[in-house]
Amino acid sequence: MFYPQCDKQDKRFAPYAPIQVFVGERDEWNPAKHCLALAKRQEAGSASFAVKTYPDTLHSFDAPQAPRSTTPNARIGTVMVGNNSESTTNAYKTTREFLAKVLRPAE
Repeated sequence: MFYPQCDKQDKRFAPYAPIQVFVGERDEWNPAKHCLALAKRQEAGSASFAVKTYPDTLHSFDAPQAPRSTTPNARIGTVMVGNNSESTTNAYKTTREFLAKVLRPAE
């Protein structure tokens, strides 16, 4: 998952399948702190919920646009979005590794 809204989960949190999250530390739209907090309250015994944060990285870091300000909606206000190629490269590599591990054929 790229920059999910982790603050929308207010009930028990016990994922039934592994989840990998990618979020920028400078993401004002969907702040990393919410995903990190959600990971801390994950119920024991549930599937993995891994959060990978990237320093100096905004929302939409994997989009090919230069950093710019945008107003997604009135609730959020104006935020910065934009590409970080180093974070994108790492996130795509980690995604491929995650999917290869999770989707491997049963033995």
